[in-house]
Amino acid sequence: MLRRPGGPGQIDPRRVAGYGFVAGMVLAPFLALVYGWNAGLGVMTFALAATTYLTFDSYRIAPPDLRSRLRPLVIINAALTAVCLAVLLARVL
Repeated sequence: MLRRPGGPGQIDPRRVAGYGFVAGMVLAPFLALVYGWNAGLGVMTFALAATTYLTFDSYRIAPPDLRSRLRPLVIINAALTAVCLAVLLARVL
């Protein structure tokens, strides 16, 4: 399921990031309720980082006419990841 079709034994990082994004978005609210805000923020930061990776990877391989649409998405996702990480660090420290 995580393997690349072209290479035996190699794990596709896009699929891992995609699964991490889905798991993080689903689990973050429940973890925040059960374990506290810090756990939820940590998982949400990971999920947003996975989203940033996926949008940046799409940006790199996209045709030039789509890059102008993907660039703001990369910037927004990176900013949300940084804000979530900053809030998490402010709560922990």
